Amino acid sequence: MALVGSIVCAFVLASGAAAGGANNPFVRSRPVALVETATVYTLSVALVGSGSGTVTSSPAGVDCGSTCSYDFPSGTEVILTATAAPGSSFAGWSGAGCSGIGSCEVTMSAAESVTATFDEACVVPEVTGEALKAAERAVEAGNCRVGKVTHVFSRKVKKGFVISQRPKPRRRLESGAEVALIVSEGTRKVLLGRSVDGRPIVAYEVGNPASSRRELVVGCIHGNETAGIAIARRLERMSLTTVALWVVPVLNPDGVAAGTRGNAHGVDLNRNFPHRWQMQSGVYYSGPRPLSEPESRTAYRLIRRFRPQVSIWFHQHLDVVDESGGQIAVERRFAALVGLPLRRLTRESGSVVGWTNHILPRSTSFVVELPARALSEPAVARFARATTAVGTG
Repeated sequence: MALVGSIVCAFVLASGAAAGGANNPFVRSRPVALVETATVYTLSVALVGSGSGTVTSSPAGVDCGSTCSYDFPSGTEVILTATAAPGSSFAGWSGAGCSGIGSCEVTMSAAESVTATFDEACVVPEVTGEALKAAERAVEAGNCRVGKVTHVFSRKVKKGFVISQRPKPRRRLESGAEVALIVSEGTRKVLLGRSVDGRPIVAYEVGNPASSRRELVVGCIHGNETAGIAIARRLERMSLTTVALWVVPVLNPDGVAAGTRGNAHGVDLNRNFPHRWQMQSGVYYSGPRPLSEPESRTAYRLIRRFRPQVSIWFHQHLDVVDESGGQIAVERRFAALVGLPLRRLTRESGSVVGWTNHILPRSTSFVVELPARALSEPAVARFARATTAVGTG
C-alpha cells in the first residue's frame, strides 16, 4: 500500500471574516501548520515449505513469524535475513528479484512481496552397525535419502550390517541429501585346493568384489617362514571398500606343519613355476617339472583367474623389499611405508613372482622379506596398512 505525499495549507479566519472576505481590512488571517506526508510502500513476506523458520529485516520492521509485512519509506534499502528453525533448512527466496539462500535485498520503490521457503533438514543419523533395512528407515526418518550402497566382504562386521557411512552422523544438510552406505557381505572363505597331504589351502575374499583394483597377498609359501601369516590374518579382518583383495594365509600347509621350507615332497614351491624353470636339487629342489605340486597348481589357477594388479608374497629373513621386476614405483612405495630398504635380490628361476610378472606384464608381483623374528602387533598393523595402500593405488 502506498500513501501519496501532499502539502496541505489551512487558514483560520478571525470573527467577521465571512462578512468581509479577503478585502476587509479589519479581517486578519492566521496560517496554521504546513503538513507533508512521505510516500511509503508495503513489503510483505510469506513463509512456505515443509520446514519452519523466521525472516527479519534491517532496518527493523519485518519479524516474520509474527510481523510479516511492514511499510517502509520510498527508497529504503531493506535487507531480509532468513533463519531456519532446528530440524529445518532454508531452501531459498523468490519474489522482488531475490533468489538463492543468502540475504534478500529490496529497494522500496513499489509494494513488494517476497517468499521464503523452509524445508525439513536432512539430519544424518548414526547407522553404522545397524542392519541395512533399519539403517534405510533411519536415513529416511532423518529427511535424507539412501544414496549408493556398496557391498563388501568383511570378517569384522556381520553380513547385512552397515560398516560405514558418508556423510558422518549429525551433519545437517539440505532436505533429501544422500547418505552412502558400506554394507558387509560377511566372510567369503574359498577352498582353493589341497596340499600333498590333503590339508586345505584356503583364501579369504576381502573388500569390494566389484572394484577394478585387484590384489593378492600370500602370507606363507615356505613352511619355515611364517611371519607373514600374521599380516594375512590382519588383512582378513579389514573392511575395505576400494579394492578386491584375496588373502591366502598359507599356501604350504604341509611345510608349516613340519617346519620345513618345502612341501611334503620336499619341493621348494617358489622354484616350481613355469617361467625360466630349471631343475634344482637340495634345499631349493624345484620338483621334477614345472607345476608338479598341487600347491603350485592352486596358486597358478588363482592368479590366472583373478589376474591381480598387485601381488605380495611374504618371506623371511632378509629384512628388505625385493625389486622383483614389476613396477618399481609400487615396490618403492611399499618399502617407504614399512620402513624397509628396497633391494634387487637374485631373480630365481621358477619363482612365482617372476612368472606372474611375465604373464601379467602390467601387474606388479613382488617379494617382501620380513625380519627373522615374529612381528610385533604394531608392525603387523603397519605392514597391513601398506599392503592396502599399494593395492588401492
